[in-house]
Amino acid sequence: MTPTSSELKNSRWERVTARIAVLHGREFFRRWRAIRDPEARQKVLRARFRHDREAFARYAFSERIYRPYNPMQRWLLRRRVAPYTERTTPSLEAYAAPRGGAKSTIGCFVEAVHSIVYGLEKFIGVVSAEERLAKSRTKDIFRAFDSPPEKFEQLYGPFEVKGGWLDFEVSVRGGPWVRVWARSFGGQVRGELYDGSRPTLFLMDDAEKPDRVRNPELRRDWMTFLSDDILEAGDARTRYILLGTVLHRDSGLARLLKDPGWDSRKWQAVLSWPDRMDLWEACGAVWQDLTLGQYRRELAYAFYLANQAEMDRGAQVLDPVAGSIYRCFEIVWTKGWRSFNRERQNDPSDPNAQVFDSSQFRRCHTEHARDGLVIVAADGRRVRLRDCRLIGRWDPAGGAPDGDYACIAVVARDSYGYAYVLDCWLKRAKPSAQLAAAWMLAEKWGQGGPFRISLESNGFQDLVAGDTFRRQRRERREQRQFYQLQIVEEASTEPKDRLLTLEPAVDAGWLQFARDLPPVLFQQFDALGTGDEDHDDGPDGVHGAYVRLGGVPVQMGQERMR
Repeated sequence: MTPTSSELKNSRWERVTARIAVLHGREFFRRWRAIRDPEARQKVLRARFRHDREAFARYAFSERIYRPYNPMQRWLLRRRVAPYTERTTPSLEAYAAPRGGAKSTIGCFVEAVHSIVYGLEKFIGVVSAEERLAKSRTKDIFRAFDSPPEKFEQLYGPFEVKGGWLDFEVSVRGGPWVRVWARSFGGQVRGELYDGSRPTLFLMDDAEKPDRVRNPELRRDWMTFLSDDILEAGDARTRYILLGTVLHRDSGLARLLKDPGWDSRKWQAVLSWPDRMDLWEACGAVWQDLTLGQYRRELAYAFYLANQAEMDRGAQVLDPVAGSIYRCFEIVWTKGWRSFNRERQNDPSDPNAQVFDSSQFRRCHTEHARDGLVIVAADGRRVRLRDCRLIGRWDPAGGAPDGDYACIAVVARDSYGYAYVLDCWLKRAKPSAQLAAAWMLAEKWGQGGPFRISLESNGFQDLVAGDTFRRQRRERREQRQFYQLQIVEEASTEPKDRLLTLEPAVDAGWLQFARDLPPVLFQQFDALGTGDEDHDDGPDGVHGAYVRLGGVPVQMGQERMR
């Protein structure tokens, strides 16, 4: 049969399109711009973007992908992906990326959207540690088709979408439907079918919870669910991609990075540290000096600019634009080395390593002066107690002789943001003795005025009978004794690793400790994170008081001078 002129023309355009689409860089765009027919230009772009996902993401979603790609993002985007119809064996991929490196944008969002518009997948399952997190990922994908950016819609639309954020279907230009659903890690994934097909792509993004990886039994449960449920939910065509950050040395992701059955890679925010760490320590001392007020960041950055050549020497980072070496040190100064190594370096500290060394704690003390009590800080500054905000934090206990300690910590905070642990009553004692200690500390530090104690009420609502406290308060008032103690019940819902968040404040001297505090408090601090901590009641009380006075005085904002 002789082809028609129209068929010959279309065939010729197919060959031209194929030749142009594979040209490199500038030559491609030079040839593409020379095409005058708008429909032909779009056709060439679609052919190009099938394999050039870097250009696809930049073109279709320029409002959110505008920075230069870092090596991690470029590697993820350059992987070759065959359509599910051509695959005959499952693939297992595990990638550890620093937090803040746009791994979800590139490895989950772009991966899913590109797979949908090119028909590479039929059924995509998005799995995260919690349903809420998985829903946020699928919601992002859903909106790309339900409310698409203009250039994306012009190039690939029209789109038809059915369903909601947790479970929806997409059809591109009237083509086959693709299903996307969200699940939590540990939820029901086996037995799911769509149009006779099992999931062809599992995107597991941040599938581990920080507060669960510390428990060896929960880590085993995670691995069991991965092998017995998720890996059994697909078939010979399924791709399994796990994206995350190594949260523990024995976490699921840490194991998969060593498993020869998984194709894996790990990236770190800092590839090599600077040679002149002494200059960085000096810069950090300026950055952490709260007496410099609002100018301390500017002064620290000015120090860096004045010594940039020396301070940058030897340093190499993954992303010089979004994660410069200076930005990395700011995170260290704010969150501590332990947090930075876990979240940015994929190198969590040994869970049995000591976090605090109380011999290095900055110490303060109080003195009597003409105008009242004065706090003498570690650097010799003198701060009037009446110019500070004070609070007590009561972490109660049941009173068993071999049980937990009861703790009442008293912490003051000055106008600069420095905090001082002035007192800490830490004993195994009955509730009546704990209440007596609360009165004693309130009278000692209340300076004749109201004194507030925050009571950790988790499971202890009836420990201190309200009638007893009110009766004692009334009797004290009638007898003209100190009576202005205020006890406010406040639950503590944060995980226990919150105590380790005190590390940067302690290291920077933002949190200082009185010289006459009980030795058992420092023993408990020294044991934190080592696996030998039998009790953490003292640090828990200190943390509770500190955060209620504002916590870490600096929150890393988005605005930067760089």
